Amino acid sequence: MGRSEKQKAEDAIRIDVVRQLVRAGFLNDYIARLLGIKVSCLRVFLYRHKVPSNPGLGGKRNHARYKGGRIVRKDGYVYLSGMQHHPRHYKGEVLEHRVVMETKLGRFLTAEEVVHHIDYNKQNNDINNLMLFKSQKAHFFYEKNICVHPNNPRN
Repeated sequence: MGRSEKQKAEDAIRIDVVRQLVRAGFLNDYIARLLGIKVSCLRVFLYRHKVPSNPGLGGKRNHARYKGGRIVRKDGYVYLSGMQHHPRHYKGEVLEHRVVMETKLGRFLTAEEVVHHIDYNKQNNDINNLMLFKSQKAHFFYEKNICVHPNNPRN
């Protein structure tokens, strides 16, 4: 059974409204409330009409175990979530020690630059514990030939 012209016209108006709301930066849950539909229905609607969405953090911030977006991964490094604007993000996550160094320098780090933890503690991201190297080669040379720290795995 086909859809009536009235339904098609309502969908066209709704698509334009939703596109404008998404461009303005409104989150999915807010748009769904405005339209009087469930968020899951809105996601399907956005997908069908090829409209990008703004999922936001949803209920993460209200969760009892939410730690302000700091995540310690299995590799031992601390990641910051919610950093989609950062040029070096992966799924909205950035290494905290890189952000700390960028804040000190007042610029983004290049892909070649390496931030080194002086005490080899990957979770100690104090600016006094970080060193910046121009390349991985320079970092390796430092660790192999200069650094005499007891935690250095190359000594």
